[in-house]
Amino acid sequence: MSIQRYLDTAPLYELVRYDETKEYRKKCTPYEGSPRKHPYDPDRLLLFPDPVTDHAEFFEFRVEDIGYVEDLGNIVNESGKNLHRIRMWVKKESIGICYTPFTVE
Repeated sequence: MSIQRYLDTAPLYELVRYDETKEYRKKCTPYEGSPRKHPYDPDRLLLFPDPVTDHAEFFEFRVEDIGYVEDLGNIVNESGKNLHRIRMWVKKESIGICYTPFTVE
């Protein structure tokens, strides 16, 4: 049996990637960063927007307020540590906490 038979009879369709985030754009707000487990509350998540710099600002969200998560891949810092990055869609009107540590002088 020739491979030409399969090429001639198989219809070709344009592949279109289904974008699930479109439905979340109306109901949610995106935040990007590296996720971490909360140190004492399993129902919460910490998100570090820029984990490779010395700027220590981070966010805290309830897990139940997360509508959708997209994988953005991994980045590697200078010491070789692998950091996972995500885009997290948080439901609008949810309460999040922004932590900005500073040194008192």
